[in-house]
Amino acid sequence: MIIDDCRSALEHFNSDFVYFTEPAARFFIEEKSCSGAGRAYFSHTAACIMLKATNKAPMVWALSNRSCAEGAFVSFDESGFHLHIIEMKSKLTYNEWIKALKQLSGMYLTAIATARILGIYSFNSIRCYIAFKEDAITPNRDADPVLLKTFVGTENIASGVDQWSSGMIRLPLSAKAFLKKGQRDGNNDIDFGFV
Repeated sequence: MIIDDCRSALEHFNSDFVYFTEPAARFFIEEKSCSGAGRAYFSHTAACIMLKATNKAPMVWALSNRSCAEGAFVSFDESGFHLHIIEMKSKLTYNEWIKALKQLSGMYLTAIATARILGIYSFNSIRCYIAFKEDAITPNRDADPVLLKTFVGTENIASGVDQWSSGMIRLPLSAKAFLKKGQRDGNNDIDFGFV
């Protein structure tokens, strides 16, 4: 069975960064930054494969995208494998959202590389999660439209805003992911529930 193959391939990874969760257990991914420390909680019926990032460098050193999200996990069911990527922010501004998109993309590439070693060659679905303390990106209905205009010499953030509004993220290698947004509680934690 493919899950047994995944377990045997774990010997190629540092168990601090790639490991299985317990079946039917609630688990979490912790924010890398100490300043906003918090946890994103999830639940799943089967064991999941966890990919934990560090605050220093990406898990795959050869990637040109040196950014990486907080973590990811692979869940599986009768339909196949499903990738979940998590990023956590305090105040989510336009600039932080653009940074988060780069971090989600970096973790996606890392997850693909890790999955191949584990014997996983495709994902049936990809879902990205963004947890934030304060939402400063959702457009204010009263805002002057000229404020949303891209000015000469600045980065065009329209594609990032479109991805935020549509709930669909474009990832490297023509992949697309659903976006799930959530607000963190007073302890900087969030529970995304059953996935």
